[in-house]
Amino acid sequence: MAPSPVSGGLLWVDSDSLLRLVKGSGLDAEFEVHYSELKATTLEVEKNVLKRFSVRRIETAVVRCLRAGKLGVVRFSPPPKELRSMLEHAYHLTAAAGSSDAQTHFADKPLKSRVDSSVASMMETDAGEVAKRVLEAVKTYTGEPLIHSINAEAGYGYRRVVGANTNGVSGEWLGCFENFSAEVSSKRGEDQASASKSHEASDLGALRFEDTIGEAVKLSRGMLGAASTSTFTGTVVLSPEATGALLSSVVEALSGIEILKGRSFMAGKKAMQVASPLLRMREEVRVDGSPYNRGFDDELIETATKPIIEGGELKTYIHNIYSAEKMGEAPTGNGFIGPQDLGVGTTNIVVDAGKGAVDELISHVRRGVYLIRTGDRPNPASGDLSAMVSAGYYVEEGSIKHPLKETMIGVNILDLLRSIVEVGGERVMLWGYLTPPIVVDGVKISGRA
Repeated sequence: MAPSPVSGGLLWVDSDSLLRLVKGSGLDAEFEVHYSELKATTLEVEKNVLKRFSVRRIETAVVRCLRAGKLGVVRFSPPPKELRSMLEHAYHLTAAAGSSDAQTHFADKPLKSRVDSSVASMMETDAGEVAKRVLEAVKTYTGEPLIHSINAEAGYGYRRVVGANTNGVSGEWLGCFENFSAEVSSKRGEDQASASKSHEASDLGALRFEDTIGEAVKLSRGMLGAASTSTFTGTVVLSPEATGALLSSVVEALSGIEILKGRSFMAGKKAMQVASPLLRMREEVRVDGSPYNRGFDDELIETATKPIIEGGELKTYIHNIYSAEKMGEAPTGNGFIGPQDLGVGTTNIVVDAGKGAVDELISHVRRGVYLIRTGDRPNPASGDLSAMVSAGYYVEEGSIKHPLKETMIGVNILDLLRSIVEVGGERVMLWGYLTPPIVVDGVKISGRA
């Protein structure tokens, strides 16, 4: 298998070469080597001027060594050109200070496809052309009424991952990522409001620069004249983005690692009713246009499309090999290497769509809030959420009355899931979550009016 034509640095690093390395180490231990290569280009535009341009290229290698019931892990960034030295380093670390509370084996089932690519070919992108597109999109809205400033950022690149272990399992993955975000500030007299919107894809041509800025412009203007409200119990309509953000907390709580650490409000809930029957959520390893598609995880376990919540019932926890062993379950193909160590992650989280646009859902609300965004997250152990409405509107008798400030919602996430009364039909893909708007009854809304 030839290395990717887009690769730089350690050009020879492919799955076959890593396999030869780990199987021919001559050391009395088991090894797993994970090599990743990231190239990212970032463009930042402020007030119609290209302010920053940067290109990052990061290589990282992680070696895990199992020896005499102990696990040793070493990380190199950048990795040495002589990769065997990393195996020796991990070997000696394991003997001296390896963890005995660790997994007992590496993956041993061959992958169905050793090469997993989300792109047919990778062409070098003209950064000047991307900057031109971004500047043109910004200028489209510059000078419009109430618009004070527009800042935008575009990022794009590729990531290549190669892995192999002494059980003879190996694989290589290549994927592209493209993202664009816009922050818009509006001003009317002394009143000022800011809003941001983001979009991502696996193809630079699919990024909607003008549409994303337009959405941020509309939201920023809409937040002028914000006021608080009184305290009451009412209905909350969550935007697709807000739905995805809150469900990401649910997915994190399903991590076997978090459950083992006693930091999950989902502990002990498997096979129980945790949500309204209207909620159907699954992990899907292939979604058109998503930069999060993966055929196998960083432990060389096949990823799999699987139900998470179906008919309101919790169907699965998500595991790497370690958490699966400790909890007496099977690995689920969710072992991914993070900034510190191997953890648990997902590919794409998909929620089935229902019916109705956001406006239609709002028209059913007697009194409540349309929550577009909150930056707050629930307590991971209890699930209690006290969230400031950073972007949202007060709703009464089916109509939006005014934007909100100094307003909070308070609810336990499990109560929120069980109180879903409607699921909308317009889904949005952001940060690996394809989610619709949802409607929740019986939420405490606290204001200062």
